[in-house]
Amino acid sequence: MTHTTVATYGDITHVAFNARGADVQEVDRATGLSVLAAMRYSAEVSDEVNVIRDADGVPFCIYGCASNPDIEGEGVPWMIATDHLKENRKFFHWVAVNWHKHLLTKYTTLANFADADNTESLRWLASLGYTIDPPVINERGFPIRRFHQCVW
Repeated sequence: MTHTTVATYGDITHVAFNARGADVQEVDRATGLSVLAAMRYSAEVSDEVNVIRDADGVPFCIYGCASNPDIEGEGVPWMIATDHLKENRKFFHWVAVNWHKHLLTKYTTLANFADADNTESLRWLASLGYTIDPPVINERGFPIRRFHQCVW
């Protein structure tokens, strides 16, 4: 049965080494780090980090949220997935909607940045109610778009 649990470093490693191309590109453009290094860092600073496993127990999506140290009450959600997400899209969407509702009870604002070329992720974020800002160029020279949502 497809299910979600707290992520382990083994789960993070598996997803990092099998990450979707768009996620690899986004991490590279945003940080210049490997997906594994970025995910380990994100896991260390996050308030919670979870994994979605397929029916065989194989992890295919890691997601978490960190508190923004510069803005009180702001959560910084993030997610990396493998191509197995496509086969488990319905369950993934159910988890995402419910986790998103959960985050809105913990934080007053949710915000992060996405690669401006990652149109599939941006459409999905918009479907969850995020506002997607126009693209800007990040410090590494790539176009990114801020996504954000306030509780009120």
